[in-house]
Amino acid sequence: MDKGPWVFYKSSTGMWYVGSDDLKHDVSLEISGDFGKGEAKKYAKWLAKVLNDYLALRSENERLREVVEAAKAIRPALEADPIGKTLASCTDLLCDFGLCVALRELDAALKKLEEG
Repeated sequence: MDKGPWVFYKSSTGMWYVGSDDLKHDVSLEISGDFGKGEAKKYAKWLAKVLNDYLALRSENERLREVVEAAKAIRPALEADPIGKTLASCTDLLCDFGLCVALRELDAALKKLEEG
């Protein structure tokens, strides 16, 4: 997928587009259809926002995975002593809780995007 950022623009022919150029791709999506006055621009603007929001959520999800993996990586060291075992259990709980909260937030954000 194109890495964005996505922008909306009007061509010299008067058509509205949503485009991105991440230096690997040069993507343009033409907005055409039965639009009233000003609706094509609004649609192009909305679509660019949705694509950028998706990229932001995807990036946030990747960071969340890194945090969970880092927490998992320290678990063996924590289990080496009695206090560490308690901390390891707390780490597991926090990761589970944090992941659940993050997934709920991600679901809510995706639903919001789908609703427009």
